Order: sequence, then C-alpha cells, then structure tokens
Amino acid sequence: MFTLIETSEDLLFLNQELLQCPCVAIDTEFRRTTKDNMKLALMQVNDSNEIYLIDCLQIKEPKEICSFLSSQDTKKIFHSCREDIEAIYSWTKQGVLNIYDTQIANSLLGGSFSISYQALVKEKIGLVVSKDETRTNWLRRPLTESQLNQIMGIDWLEDIYKNIFHFYVSTGCRVSEPFLGELSNDWLIVDEQHSKNKAVRHIQINDEQKDILK
Repeated sequence: MFTLIETSEDLLFLNQELLQCPCVAIDTEFRRTTKDNMKLALMQVNDSNEIYLIDCLQIKEPKEICSFLSSQDTKKIFHSCREDIEAIYSWTKQGVLNIYDTQIANSLLGGSFSISYQALVKEKIGLVVSKDETRTNWLRRPLTESQLNQIMGIDWLEDIYKNIFHFYVSTGCRVSEPFLGELSNDWLIVDEQHSKNKAVRHIQINDEQKDILK
C-alpha cells in the first residue's frame, strides 16, 4: 500500500520525516514533450517503512517543503537517475544531492551499465516488476488501477542498494575493484595496477558476496 500526498501541508509534514531518514528510494513519472520541456507528474518515495506517492501536479510551490531532496544527510537511491533528476528540477528548481544510482553501482560490480530496473530486480532478487504503463499519460487524473500497481515496483530499489552497499562494506573494496578484479574460487584478485594500495590484493569472497557479483 501507499500514502497519497496531495497538499502542501501533507508534503511539509512528510518532508520533516524524510529528513530524519538515512536513505530513501525515489522514482518519478513525468511527461516530456520536447528536449527542454518536462513536467513532473508523480514522485514515489520509499523510506523503508512505507511508500509515499507525491502528486506533483497538485502541489505548485514545493521548493521550501521538499528539502530532503537537497539534504546531504539523506541518501537518495535511484536507478538510472538522469531523467529523474531533470524531472525533479523542473518541479522544484533545485538540484538533488547525495545520490546513489543502482545502475552505476551494478556496472562497477561488473554488470551491464545499461541494465533496466526490471532486469536488475529479476537478476538480483528473482522477482518480475511490471512496466506495462511505460507509455501511459501520467498527467491524466484520476490514476488507473494499473498505474497504481506499477508504482509499487519501487519497493525493491532499496533492497538492491543495501545488497550492493553491503558488498563494499564487508569486503573493503573500493568502487572499481570488483569490476577490475578477477574472481577465482573464493577469492577476488586485484592486480597492483588496479588495487587501492598499488599491490596485488587477494580479497576473500563468501557465497553471499559471490551472488551479489553475479
């Protein structure tokens, strides 16, 4: 389920809650008519406990009441964030700070740089996320049941982030080492040219960490 945010008062209250979160997962739905003309329709936010659906068409002046987007203390998790950031800027006229992009993180672990969110969820978690409403008109109201069902797909974005983040913390790898190293049985071997200390590194990898690399 999700909570619909349609007023400035509700967004102000939500903003104060999100400023206390260490990380939130975000996805957007927008309409682009030309290269420079973009309109943000919806923003989906998952704070690990609940999904919030912010109706951006109903909230006209969000700049002062969505400061969590520009807070350095709250990490924003996206998948392939470029257009999301553009869409958010078209609404708030402010940049988004402290971003973690799961598409880029996956590529640095040796995966495909261009992998879609749906493909990444299926590969890492084994679930199929519907994207039937890719070409739908998100500016039209009321939203259909099919559109609302698609929104729930953001639920897995934070799980992917946690898996990848856990890999780096538990192995001590720097960002590029999993991509540049060679996996041999239970070891990730990084040559001196690519290791962070300029010496050959042998990093022991358990089965859980191997699954993340796959």
